[in-house]
Amino acid sequence: MRENKRSREILRVFAKISGIYGEIGQDVFRLIVEAVGLPVPKELQREALDKRLKRLDDARDALYDTVTAVDELRDEIEEGRQEHQRVMSELSRTLESKESADSKLASLRKLIEADQDTLREVTAPQNVVRQHTIGFILGVTASLVAAGLIYFTPLAIGALSSWKTSEVTKQAIEQDDVRTTVGDSGSNN
Repeated sequence: MRENKRSREILRVFAKISGIYGEIGQDVFRLIVEAVGLPVPKELQREALDKRLKRLDDARDALYDTVTAVDELRDEIEEGRQEHQRVMSELSRTLESKESADSKLASLRKLIEADQDTLREVTAPQNVVRQHTIGFILGVTASLVAAGLIYFTPLAIGALSSWKTSEVTKQAIEQDDVRTTVGDSGSNN
């Protein structure tokens, strides 16, 4: 009975300690009681079992959260793997396309070089002298034609107007002759 009294006193001290230190105080109290060889009060045993059950529940929840996180990571890794495969297949198609474009580019470069060679032949200095000579001759011819037009146009206009004037004059003279003749024949009577 004396031990129970001691346990109760220790329990009161424990209540003060647990109020100050919380769960750590309870654990310390239980260890002291067990070390001294006193029986652990039933309240402490019940609390210890409740704590263990709570810890097991917490561990189960943490394990569930961990398993869920692992499943999510596995799904993300699988999605990443599929994305990686898609990117790799796209990369291989792009490389094939690049090789095709490189071969087309090489053939285009050959065609451009051939065109450049042809252009150089056409614009060679021998042809330039010939082209300049033809241009000079055509320029002189165009100048002569222009000068002829400028010189002969007024002459042609003058000739046309004088021809027209001479026609009009001939008609006027003929009319005058007719009047004169008519007038002379009327005065003779």
